[in-house]
Amino acid sequence: MMTIDNEQKHIRDMQGCYNWIVVSGSHLCCLFVYGWYQAIGPLFVAIQHYFEETSARTSWILALFVSLEFGFGIGYGLILPAHIGIVSLYINKHFALANSLVMSGSAIGIFLFPPLMQYLIDSYGWRGAVIIFSGINTHMGISAALYRIPARLGRSHDVKQENKSEVQHSNICRDQCEIWDFSLFRQNPLLSTFTLANLFGIGVGYQSLPAHLLASADTKGLGSQNQLAFLISFLGLSSLVGRWVPPLIGCISKNRITSNTLFGLTLLLMGIISMLSSLATTYATYAVFACFVGFLSGMCFVVENNALKEIAGPENLTASLGFAVLATSVGVIIGPPTAGKCNMIL
Repeated sequence: MMTIDNEQKHIRDMQGCYNWIVVSGSHLCCLFVYGWYQAIGPLFVAIQHYFEETSARTSWILALFVSLEFGFGIGYGLILPAHIGIVSLYINKHFALANSLVMSGSAIGIFLFPPLMQYLIDSYGWRGAVIIFSGINTHMGISAALYRIPARLGRSHDVKQENKSEVQHSNICRDQCEIWDFSLFRQNPLLSTFTLANLFGIGVGYQSLPAHLLASADTKGLGSQNQLAFLISFLGLSSLVGRWVPPLIGCISKNRITSNTLFGLTLLLMGIISMLSSLATTYATYAVFACFVGFLSGMCFVVENNALKEIAGPENLTASLGFAVLATSVGVIIGPPTAGKCNMIL
């Protein structure tokens, strides 16, 4: 028979293996959610051509389409806070590594999905492409099937049950019910600044990019639709590289550079690069711009979750992510139409 210590070690080892299975499930969620949103670039151009409308008016369609409820549709809005929040329940010591693995899924999706979207549009039209992508997104159910309540090991105080380990379950349902805990802003004043950064830096700024980058290049006649779709793939490939830079910086600096500092710095650099985007006049310069933004955004999205964990603590990570996603969704409603209007003026 197994001793108590051996049994607990066996359960701990099994739990440790399953932790990384959960990470792989969250990785798939990132791949589908963020990959789909970046694939909106080719869809934006297709809808604009189909209705023969300006980018400003077409932007309203996409803004309402992707921002319904909490973020990228009701389903996406529920997925986004949970897919990182559940990783924090399973992974503590190596959370930065796990977070990079999870968020690298979005970079892979950004690299793969825009050319796929353009191919589907060419083959089945934009309506058919949306239907097929909806079917592809149902595969996120596989990720959901991997999630379960994490077990916590403990010892029973009952002498009669001393040969059995006591398993305590985290109440995930309670955590989800407390997702709108506004007292977090009072307890963590920096969270307000962080939420505003998500509203303007990510929602209004970055999330307007995939649609209008392709629309701008298309207006200038810089290439075919298939060539333009690869601009987002360049962004995704460089984003994949950028997502592994924060753990490397943390290792080199021995964690003296905080995630909050990196988050603010990457947002600042993304803003500067975006202001210089008007200098891009050829396909090559558009590709370089996409690579720079992709690299910085890759860093930004990884350190965002680490920064939230530093600000609010791991027990409040899911709730904090809920507010961040809500702020981003409001920015997504505002950003694309505003960018389209500015594109007409300039």
